[in-house]
Amino acid sequence: MPGRRRLLAGTVVAVALGLVVTRVLQPTVETVTLGGELLGAGGTGITSNVAVTDLTPRWRLESQGVALPAGGGGWFQSVASSDGDLLLQLDDETAAIDPTTGTVRWRVRGVLPVPGASTRSLRLLAGDELVTVDPETHAVTGRQRLSARVAHEQLGIAVGDLVVAAAPPVAFDAGTGEVRWRGGAGWLAAVDGHHGIVRGDRVDVVDLRDGSILYELPPPASGWQDAGFLEGMVVVADATVTALDAATGRQLWEVDDRQTGYRRAEMRISDGVVITTHEWSGPGIPDEEPRRWSAWDSRGEEVEVPPQVARATELIAHTDGTWLLGNGQYLDAVRDGVVQWRRQLQPHQLAAAAGLVVVASRTGMTVLDAETGEQRSTLGQQWHHRPVLPHALLGDCVVLAQPSLETARLADGEPCWSADRGPPQNAAWHVSLGEDVVVVQSDRGLQAYDREGEEAWDIGALGGSVQQPLVQLTPRWQLLIDHDLLYGGPPPRAIEVEPAIRLLDTRTGDADIALPVVGQPWRWVGRDDVAAVEVHDGEASGETRLELWELPTDDRPEPRRRWTHPAGSHAVTIAPDAVVVTTSTTLTELDLADGSERRRVPLAVRVGPLRAHHRDVLLAATGPDRLVALDTGDGSLRWDLDLPGDLRAPPTVAGDVAYLAVGDRTVLAVRVTDGDLVGKVELRADVAGAPTAAGGRLLVPTVSGLEAFGPELAIPTGVSSPAGRPAR
Repeated sequence: MPGRRRLLAGTVVAVALGLVVTRVLQPTVETVTLGGELLGAGGTGITSNVAVTDLTPRWRLESQGVALPAGGGGWFQSVASSDGDLLLQLDDETAAIDPTTGTVRWRVRGVLPVPGASTRSLRLLAGDELVTVDPETHAVTGRQRLSARVAHEQLGIAVGDLVVAAAPPVAFDAGTGEVRWRGGAGWLAAVDGHHGIVRGDRVDVVDLRDGSILYELPPPASGWQDAGFLEGMVVVADATVTALDAATGRQLWEVDDRQTGYRRAEMRISDGVVITTHEWSGPGIPDEEPRRWSAWDSRGEEVEVPPQVARATELIAHTDGTWLLGNGQYLDAVRDGVVQWRRQLQPHQLAAAAGLVVVASRTGMTVLDAETGEQRSTLGQQWHHRPVLPHALLGDCVVLAQPSLETARLADGEPCWSADRGPPQNAAWHVSLGEDVVVVQSDRGLQAYDREGEEAWDIGALGGSVQQPLVQLTPRWQLLIDHDLLYGGPPPRAIEVEPAIRLLDTRTGDADIALPVVGQPWRWVGRDDVAAVEVHDGEASGETRLELWELPTDDRPEPRRRWTHPAGSHAVTIAPDAVVVTTSTTLTELDLADGSERRRVPLAVRVGPLRAHHRDVLLAATGPDRLVALDTGDGSLRWDLDLPGDLRAPPTVAGDVAYLAVGDRTVLAVRVTDGDLVGKVELRADVAGAPTAAGGRLLVPTVSGLEAFGPELAIPTGVSSPAGRPAR
């Protein structure tokens, strides 16, 4: 029987399975692993087969500051009523909120949020399966194979006996899994009962029961055209705001929304009120009114906007007669022209419905009572929106970018290089491990330094490809991705001149080999001389595939695609003779040689994207504060663990111990075989990246620096602390 445990009290961690290096640490031989599922951020994802069980604090290296990813602490797409609950559509998870209490009923990570989905049961369209999941326990209660594959795992929209995928629109028979209709290109942007708004090259209103197009919305007069549902109507905002009967397209009312000197920026429908935003388009920006707001009810009657709105930056919402205004540092609630309450939340996103307010800020997601301002619940920071302190382990030396480059010896935290070694004092904003070198990305471009801090090569700036962190496949090969070329920016002809994806040889610094992937790369993983790439063809086709590439060798100077498989996933691991693809409900093993499917294992519990493989065990989070161990042979549950806080990122496994990020300042060490707690450390500051477990140390980056834990280590004979900065 699986065991269930509860712990009494986090840090971001990463998984790595890939290239194997050995080094002798008397009296054991440690195998250090690099590459694989690099799902964390900030570190190189190095783990070893030797666990660090003595977690004595050893040293700290203070930081000069860390980077905060765009989006701050949290971000959501929308808030909508569904089955009497609020469906909160987040950037990396979906949550259902009880409007009576304001508490979160359930949270699911790694699912594409869609409008109109049910909150009472989770019907997930996952790859080629329709999976029913208990929203409380995440146990899989039903499966139905689909006759076609969906690109992204997403909540299904129930329409009669159909389950509809939103991106792209496809309807499946809930009983047989057969496709009943396809909507072609585009995605479902809004749903109201059996009506949907499909966006693509044009905007259509469709009947979700049979996929028929009821009518096409007229093309926008200029720019973007907003559309949404309101009380059985389709409301369209362009130069005018127009309400159409959802079923027939017949115009019900129209109001002129033009304002001299301003352009319409956005329309939102907030709890029965249509709100439009107008931004100044003339010369300069007026201090008094950089923006203007207009509002109408469901009959097209103008709704008075309170005078305090002039001070709102760009955040406004309405629920039950209360206006919510975000004005930089504060969130104000205004009713009848009077401020009822104020909260200092530094909001950067805001939505309201059913008497509740959902606020996204740098500290995460907060749910407030709209009438009183009382906090009902909080969702915390989303794991990939947390600060990052990049670091890499080169031999017995850890290298940090913070933003000047710093080094620390594993044994005692003393600097590894003398003051005259390494790069000059400039903004080194990312580091990664190469083959016997550390690769530094800085304001000067790309440089590599050896173990003594001597410069191995310098290739300078390479355009847009240096503006994003390198993708580490193996120690020798890293990826330079020019995001401007790949995702838009310069004209398409620039791609013919310079490849969007190139391989960087860390031995020599050469970066002239293109990796000719067609489409948008989603995830990467490398091992030895191969790399697996998950590629998305875009919203038009919705196709996602897995490609296995042979990396260049001394005998084969160009990369070569070995095989392609139509699989999307949350995690890919390259084993010695197989590629293991894990979705939230299935583990599939593909033959490394030809990509054929060897076996498919259904998982007993639906898991999120925070996961790690260890021998015959899959460790994964099912909810924000629950970890499970599943048998990879039959998918059964071995044990589960209630955590005292949110799991921040995938577990790092070293030996037979998993290191878990729980809350903001705690690292738990848990035995993989049975889930027993074997160690715990408390950090001095919030976590800021993936810990590294190797060389007898557990290294944890935080917002104030790097903290090292482990047993006492002997300093190698003949090594002394070089002159330079004092050790912390």
